[in-house]
Amino acid sequence: MKEATATGLLHAGKLRLDDKVGFADDLTLVEDGSIVLTVTHATPKGIRGSRAKRYYYGVVLKMIRAANAEPIDVDELHEFFSTLFLARPITIVNPQTGESDTVQAPRRSSTLEGDAFWDYVNNVRGYARRFYALEIPDPDPAWRLNQTEAA
Repeated sequence: MKEATATGLLHAGKLRLDDKVGFADDLTLVEDGSIVLTVTHATPKGIRGSRAKRYYYGVVLKMIRAANAEPIDVDELHEFFSTLFLARPITIVNPQTGESDTVQAPRRSSTLEGDAFWDYVNNVRGYARRFYALEIPDPDPAWRLNQTEAA
């Protein structure tokens, strides 16, 4: 992970993070050096999306990385699963010859919203269950309810 994201509440100039420990852990994965820190007002939908991403990277992919026999970066795992579950065929055709080439190209998970992202994450969790016999815990129980309500 090349970035660390946190959610929280800003009140009277004081910041209260929802998960200080998780954010501190994420910071250890960011390359040392200069940073830019930005605080942005978020809508409830933005907060849910940020929390979903934190769960995916901070729980799902970290647990899979720990279970893997070879060292692998969470970004590489994400690329693997995006290719596995989000790939779609792209074909180019030469108009003169009719010759064509088709490749499977992954979609970016950032294009997924609400239930589509949840389905993707569940596909990754199901893969971990089958491939590693790894049970990845559910996110905050209210998260799924909030996703459904937002749709």
